[in-house]
Amino acid sequence: MGKVLFWVVVLAVGWGAWSMIRLSQRKREQGERRAGKREPERIVACAKCGVHLPASEALRSGDDYYCCAEHRNAGRG
Repeated sequence: MGKVLFWVVVLAVGWGAWSMIRLSQRKREQGERRAGKREPERIVACAKCGVHLPASEALRSGDDYYCCAEHRNAGRG
C-alpha cells in the first residue's frame, strides 16, 4: 500500500509542476503577442516652442500641433 501511495504522490507532484510550467509559458507567449502588436506612438513638436510630445497629448490646429492652449491661441511664433 505504501508503494502505491508513493507513486500517486510522485505523479501528482509531477503533474502539478508540468501544469505550472505550461501556464507560465502561455502567459509569456500572450505577453509577447500583445507587445508585438503595439505600434509606437507618433511624437510631434509644438509649432510655437518646439517641445516634443506624443500626438495623443498634443492640441491640434489645422496641420500644426501645440503643447498647450496658450500656444495654440498665440499661433505660430
